[in-house]
Amino acid sequence: MEQLMGQCSALDYARKLTHPELFRQTTKKGGKKYLEIQYKDKKTGELKPFNPLITIDEDKVTFDEQFDGINVIVTSETQMSDEEIIGYYGQLYKIEDCFKVTKTEFNAKPIYVRLEEHIEAHFLTCFLALVLIRVLQHKTNWVYSAGRIIEAMNSAQAFELATGFYKVTANEDLKSIFKLLQIDFDKDIVRYETLNQFNNFWCTTKK
Repeated sequence: MEQLMGQCSALDYARKLTHPELFRQTTKKGGKKYLEIQYKDKKTGELKPFNPLITIDEDKVTFDEQFDGINVIVTSETQMSDEEIIGYYGQLYKIEDCFKVTKTEFNAKPIYVRLEEHIEAHFLTCFLALVLIRVLQHKTNWVYSAGRIIEAMNSAQAFELATGFYKVTANEDLKSIFKLLQIDFDKDIVRYETLNQFNNFWCTTKK
């Protein structure tokens, strides 16, 4: 239904664009695919670059009508079943989300280094960070988005109160993540040795 409505909308828009002046003013491409544009007068052979004859391409409209109400997937995988193709297509959002996370959360782009080895190191760091975040999401049953996990991890702080004693703080998300990971750490004031042991345990757990 959405596809059908989209085609009707594009076709209505295309009919408006048959006016040359409106056609030149718009940069949208949605309705233009249904237009047939002729810059030469069929009778006189005169070229009319600024006043073309614009009509609806009925063949294109007829071709698209056969797919009304149908979602069409184009693929080169001829040996896969329809169910497999649809299943793999449904996973594309995960790939798109990976690009989104690396760009917004890890600042993969723009790149502020110019040497090839520095560029490679930059993307390697972003990729490793993405892997660690995905592992944490998997271990916590995908309860939290990548952004919330990063924010939770950044909330962890330790303030030295006296020699050998630290006050530790974290937001509620990080505390919940600890519970999901079955990590027991609900202390408020700890010795340095305990904090160091927990740090080693946390790093081992993330691996």
